[in-house]
Amino acid sequence: MPIYSYKAVSSIGEQQQGSIEAFSDQDVAKMLREKSLAVVSIEEVVESAEGLFSWWMVTAADRTMLLRQLAMMTRAGITISSALAEVASSVYKTKVKLSVEDVRNNLQSGESLTGSMAKHPKIFPPLVCGVIEAAEQTGELAPAFERLANILGFRNEVRKQLISSFLYPGIVLIISILVTYALFFKFIPKLAKFLQNLGKPLPTFTRNVFEVADTLKENLILIVVVFVSLVTLFIIVYRMHKGRRLLESMLLRLPVFGKIVTYAEVSMFSSTLRAMMDSGNSLISSLPLLKKSMITAVYSDWIDNSHDKLIQGKSLQQCMDKRLIPSTARSIIKTGELSGSLPTAFGELESHYSSVLQHKINLLVALLNPVLIIFVGSIVAVVYIAIILAIVSVN
Repeated sequence: MPIYSYKAVSSIGEQQQGSIEAFSDQDVAKMLREKSLAVVSIEEVVESAEGLFSWWMVTAADRTMLLRQLAMMTRAGITISSALAEVASSVYKTKVKLSVEDVRNNLQSGESLTGSMAKHPKIFPPLVCGVIEAAEQTGELAPAFERLANILGFRNEVRKQLISSFLYPGIVLIISILVTYALFFKFIPKLAKFLQNLGKPLPTFTRNVFEVADTLKENLILIVVVFVSLVTLFIIVYRMHKGRRLLESMLLRLPVFGKIVTYAEVSMFSSTLRAMMDSGNSLISSLPLLKKSMITAVYSDWIDNSHDKLIQGKSLQQCMDKRLIPSTARSIIKTGELSGSLPTAFGELESHYSSVLQHKINLLVALLNPVLIIFVGSIVAVVYIAIILAIVSVN
């Protein structure tokens, strides 16, 4: 959706300017008229390639820093309007700058802070708006901004840990494939041709290795087609409603990877609910916002089902799915619910499972290191033995 910068005049003669996301300049004019603003000019923002890149690359770190700045300034007694102006002048990313400016202009036009932020979901996701909505009613914006910064910062760290746990095996696997390709498609064929030109009989082991290399080389196109087909099939299935949930359920059953995803989801679920309930949100009103921020669709479905059961009058402990929530977490939630201290219970779960998550990732790396080294080493060893036997035989 394009961005339009505008200049307008309010009913009392005050000049205003800012930016709005809209499909056309007519939509922008309509939005301004609804705010009782007289349009002076509307121009579409045209950005360079670098600007376009910065437009899309709004990271979790950007959101976290923005919220921390707002928390610091509002805690110091600066009004939210002035704080937004200061933040807009200090950020360098076009997307963030224009969005914050528009939030400030909408706020000055009489809209609520929540409503103004909700127009820019890429900067202020529903989770942020939900916490701010409750904070506006209590007047405690600074603690809310701080909690949100902590939530997004924590979620960002958890996602980084998850990515690193899956990225390392992927990198080693790619290296293994490249080593195998170099040996069986480049080195061995040249060596086989050289040895065959000598006219000497080769050992059986060496001939077998050479035959494997020939077979792989002759069927290279078929191998590539099969690989691409499998990847394409995986993507298609993952994008299907039932297919994604099936694949995620299979992932959750894996011994180590499944535990890592489970602990990541539980820690993020706990930290988010603790912050939202501390900000004044009820458990029932928090769950729909939490649903959109879960990593897997399986846990999002569980959040959705839990929300429906809570509305029907069931307790949170009755909503716990044994396949998704570890027994320790279920016990702590049950205790917190019975004692009326759920936020404290969620805080304990966040601390515990973030620590366990890091331990599991370290364990995964420790287990994969020797396995992958042995795998790559075995390929090299087979080729090395075949070469040595051939040299001995020729001599």
